[in-house]
Amino acid sequence: MTTAVTELLLDGPLHGVGVDVVSRGRVSARLARAKFSEAELERFRGRRELPFAAREAVLKAVGGPGILRAPLREMVVAWDRGALTLRPGEAYRQVMQREGVTAARLAVLAISPAHVVVTSLATRAGPPVRARLAYATRGIPVADADDDLDERERAECESRPDPRASIAARVAAHAACLALTGDASARVHAPRDQRPALVGTPERVWLSLAHERDLAVALVATLLP
Repeated sequence: MTTAVTELLLDGPLHGVGVDVVSRGRVSARLARAKFSEAELERFRGRRELPFAAREAVLKAVGGPGILRAPLREMVVAWDRGALTLRPGEAYRQVMQREGVTAARLAVLAISPAHVVVTSLATRAGPPVRARLAYATRGIPVADADDDLDERERAECESRPDPRASIAARVAAHAACLALTGDASARVHAPRDQRPALVGTPERVWLSLAHERDLAVALVATLLP
């Protein structure tokens, strides 16, 4: 398990968080030509996983249409002075406005020979706030059961196409929440087609989960007073 905690200043109140992990080689040239702009095809030649993971992270943070209905070609990802940035076209700008989002910040958590991990933080209009973030990564276990999960969490995982990956993502969420808040009692509640949430903790927290076949990642955030 790998965990990390950081603090940062947001340009407005936190709306949502998103994280995605993409295996190297998963994004084919054909898929990239269908979903990316010409500038992205040139900029991310050989690193197509970055703009793909960035889109998924933004969709999770903002809410609204999922990846099957979102205007992906209107979500242009740029590499600006060593950082990923989102340049939404008119169609996706309207989606953000409907959700009350003023900006979506992107960050690359990790680039390895096997994976790319990207996060997004969506903010609303308002005075700047300071937030604290934690993320955890965990390899996918061989066995399905995990004693760290409660009965509801295990039932949710067993209902998913890959229970082992779902279990690993929830264990990562527990670790990230513990690192962030010191609270080991929080549980993950993530029914199908709903945003995942951490329940049973006195603090207001935001949560996002992602996994591939061999790696799970969880991102947790909370506001500082």
